[in-house]
Amino acid sequence: MSSPVTQGSAPGESGHLSAIRFGAGDVAPREPRRRRVPAMGLIILLVVATFSGWLSQLGASNEITYVDRAYPVGATVQHKEADLRVDSIDAATTVNEQPTDGLFLIVGLTLANTRGTDGVSIGHYELVTPDGVTYSASTVSAPRVQPGFRESFRLPVVVDPARLEGLRLRLFDTPTYTVSEPRETVDLGIDAADAERLRASANRAVEIETSTPEGIR
Repeated sequence: MSSPVTQGSAPGESGHLSAIRFGAGDVAPREPRRRRVPAMGLIILLVVATFSGWLSQLGASNEITYVDRAYPVGATVQHKEADLRVDSIDAATTVNEQPTDGLFLIVGLTLANTRGTDGVSIGHYELVTPDGVTYSASTVSAPRVQPGFRESFRLPVVVDPARLEGLRLRLFDTPTYTVSEPRETVDLGIDAADAERLRASANRAVEIETSTPEGIR
């Protein structure tokens, strides 16, 4: 005698339960997981694309905000993990056998790594006149100072001899994708008499040696 076929199932079907038999006819079948994965991946791609577009727009428009801090003559400049002090100001027409038609203003500096856990250096040095003319400095002689050490060095900058009065030293690092970047400016204290003295003493050649680190006591 053959068994009757139960309504809601078909002969030969196994592992299938009818939702109608259990009174759950109004419950929608659960969406398979494999269909949701592409949707989540699409969301992630949209987020990444949006963020990348924002970075590209920021980089293209150079929208870096500088936080400027000014220091008076003789003050110690605090730049991130480092402290910097202006020690001396001299002038020459030739530095390391390289002559110039203008004038080398040679700024003596001491850079101390007082707060860092890694070596520190400053990416850019420049001199700025009161009316905004800038003279970029070569950083060949600028050191990278390890934690707990300081180094004294001399920074030569080619400037217009007629624009010495009121010069300021400005220092900052290469801008990155940050909201703001610190930029410090220190007054060199060059008045009219100092400018004349520097021009009068500039006709000489100077050799700038490599700096050596010294422990901070």
